Amino acid sequence: MLHAINWITVLVAAAAGYFFGALWFMPGLFGNAWLRALGKNREALGNPTQPMIVTAFTTLLTAMCLAVILKGCSIDSLVGGVAMGVVIGGGIVFATMLSDGLFQGQPMKLVWICGGHRFASIVLMCAIIGAI
Repeated sequence: MLHAINWITVLVAAAAGYFFGALWFMPGLFGNAWLRALGKNREALGNPTQPMIVTAFTTLLTAMCLAVILKGCSIDSLVGGVAMGVVIGGGIVFATMLSDGLFQGQPMKLVWICGGHRFASIVLMCAIIGAI
């Protein structure tokens, strides 16, 4: 099945997901609220280089897995991609993050910010993979 994957689309989806995360966590959007929910400031998080590199890799891995799932389900449209993104992003990723957050005693604001990011990022990547 991997030979049938459009790898250019995977790279585009991964890049979109990565830059979407950069926008999501900008100070003017959710970045400051995220830091407050963490109870930290930017300096306390240290140098962001390693997390950014790892995130680029994990976002690419996520896009690859989403492409395999969409191909396996014969989804090849924007609407189908968005629908599958909602199922995966909401029914699997966000749902597990919510459960974990509750058991870990995380502030609900933190769960919603991080879970919302993952949900929206997966919908975006699935939309791109489905449409192209």
